[in-house]
Amino acid sequence: METVLISLSPYIIGSTLVPVQIILAILLLQSPRQGLAKGIAYVTGMTMIRLSQGLVFGQVFASSGAAEVDGSSGQSLVVTTLITVLGILLINCRL
Repeated sequence: METVLISLSPYIIGSTLVPVQIILAILLLQSPRQGLAKGIAYVTGMTMIRLSQGLVFGQVFASSGAAEVDGSSGQSLVVTTLITVLGILLINCRL
């Protein structure tokens, strides 16, 4: 039972933090001074961050050969470290 809870802990943490973004967007839209402009800027910024993360991950995975099925190409230490760091940053960005 402990291994199931440990393996599900990223999903549990993620599901508790997602409503914070929704609450922030609602509060920005309801603010009396330029609420709509702040809400649009917030959504645009979040979209641009997600797109840039996708581009970075796409480049890293394409250069690492992760899409190859045969597994004959070994990953270098730099690529493996970069993938690990990007994974940690993705967790910190609460995706």
